[in-house]
Amino acid sequence: MEIIVVAAMLALVVLLGIAVKLYDAKRKREEQGVGLQARLSDALLLTPGLTSMPVVASVHMPLRRGSPPVVELKGTVLTPDAREIAVHVVQRELAGINAQLEDQMVVDPQGVRKVAA
Repeated sequence: MEIIVVAAMLALVVLLGIAVKLYDAKRKREEQGVGLQARLSDALLLTPGLTSMPVVASVHMPLRRGSPPVVELKGTVLTPDAREIAVHVVQRELAGINAQLEDQMVVDPQGVRKVAA
């Protein structure tokens, strides 16, 4: 009977250790995602031609370490050229990082004025 109790306690400790490791890995991946998102946001805000347009890069980090982060580029731009500039800025910042870029921007010549009105 004592062996069963000791084995159950040992199993509980092992499961608790695994849960802590998984939580720590998730926290570290989220931290990396926040850092990457801040870097992308800074680059977009500092790019001439995009400062007046609501363009946002959101980063989603999968839990698995080998899985690439997903970067969603959203917002409204006035011209197709502005869209290309935004995509180029994000791709430049992602150079050397295995990441998946999803372009969800909308080209609307009157879109920014609608937001301001």
